[in-house]
Amino acid sequence: MTRCSTPPVLLLPLLLALAPIAAASVPALEGASTVAFEHTSDPHFVQLGDGRALTVIYAEGEWEKTEDWAEGRALILGFDPERGTVLADPRSGLALPVVDDLGAQHPIDVANEACQQDDSSTLGISGCLAEATARWDRQLNLNYQRLLGRHDAEKQAPVRAAQRAWLAWRDAQFAAISATYQREGTMWGLVSAGRRLDLVREQAVRLGQLAAD
Repeated sequence: MTRCSTPPVLLLPLLLALAPIAAASVPALEGASTVAFEHTSDPHFVQLGDGRALTVIYAEGEWEKTEDWAEGRALILGFDPERGTVLADPRSGLALPVVDDLGAQHPIDVANEACQQDDSSTLGISGCLAEATARWDRQLNLNYQRLLGRHDAEKQAPVRAAQRAWLAWRDAQFAAISATYQREGTMWGLVSAGRRLDLVREQAVRLGQLAAD
């Protein structure tokens, strides 16, 4: 009696159907936290399950992709050195730039806090603040480029002029801060670094809000 067997080629479609679907590639994000999606609202807001409304910037065609997100979908809020602060979808790979301050929950602050917990020495905290300032400076430059991208050459001129004026103002403020906190005691150096970080952060958020409006 001859035993019948199913040709292997017939099993291939079934095996492919049962294979897990790989998640889209999302770059490693600094200061990352998992958040739950609730809904979107025009023109630039994503409502989260914890009550926060994030201001995001959509590239062409990206808003339509969020229409597939169901309530409760797990997203990642974090800082990407290439794109700045983003709200990322691990399934699709979509990463939307976020321009809000977010306070202590901002990914840059989360990363800074973790950094200081790893090394709470004066030198360690100083290094952490320098890293956080560099991230905010990166966010600032990204938001500035996004703002420029919204305008033609004529309207870019006042934006560029304003940024040049702010840079001069920033340098003057940095000098004033350094003079003010040039005192005995290592803590004053950390206070000075924190004040400089705040100035960069404020301008980064300001430019981001202009780019999103």
